[in-house]
Amino acid sequence: MVIWQDKEKDVRIDALTRLVPKKQFDVLTLDCLCREYDGTFSHAETVAGAVPDRHFRSFFMYYEGKRLIGELYIFPTYTENAEITAIVDPHQRRKGIFMKLLEAAEEELEKYGIEEYYFVAEPGCEAAGAVIDRMGLEKVYAELVMELRGDNDHNDNTGAEKICTDDGKYRVTFTETGEGLDAFLEETETGETISTSGVSISGPVAFIHDVETKPELRNRGFGSMLIGEVLRRLKSGSADIKIMLQVRSDNTAAVKLYEKAGFTVSQELDYLKKR
Repeated sequence: MVIWQDKEKDVRIDALTRLVPKKQFDVLTLDCLCREYDGTFSHAETVAGAVPDRHFRSFFMYYEGKRLIGELYIFPTYTENAEITAIVDPHQRRKGIFMKLLEAAEEELEKYGIEEYYFVAEPGCEAAGAVIDRMGLEKVYAELVMELRGDNDHNDNTGAEKICTDDGKYRVTFTETGEGLDAFLEETETGETISTSGVSISGPVAFIHDVETKPELRNRGFGSMLIGEVLRRLKSGSADIKIMLQVRSDNTAAVKLYEKAGFTVSQELDYLKKR
């Protein structure tokens, strides 16, 4: 859907609820250009995040003729919060394209009453730095993007050291969702849920998120058990699947858990807000 255009300059902004194949190709092309130029890249997913409803527009795309010049992505983490990422053609920067995309995105956020949102950028990125200075953004926290090592085979070392499922005391069950899986670690006898996690699957990439264990039962290996079973489930479906997750850099316990499971840090991201 075209939400703004200047016919004289042959430019426009399309706003989409999801990326159709042609738009995915446009984002990939722009993404490759930015990666080669200065290492920046799009964080846009094929599907949107925890959108308020099916009409919420997550993808904003600035076209010059038929060529994609800039792309902004809103990822709603919850109904009241969101993250914003963007890329702009390196040869078209400092022309107000990002601000034009942001203006359109903020109108969408305001429509749905989403008042709290973060800007996500790679540390040290020159393009992001210029925007950060101009908008007066400040870093709130950082997160690590972690990827399962390619030589990890079902990750047999992820099983908990202090507990195990062999005696049938615990079980992990899965529920398929429209975008992936939900995983539940339960006590078999009582059915009590101990740990939970979600998995979003987009093509050859699986993204593990929202790993939670009851506070009073943490540090007993339940998180390791759940992650191990999730990895085995994903690998059984496709040995070539790319498995990723994201965690706050100051959450040392979680980082260690994921490292033990075979994940390594592939990237760091800064989360920024307006002062």
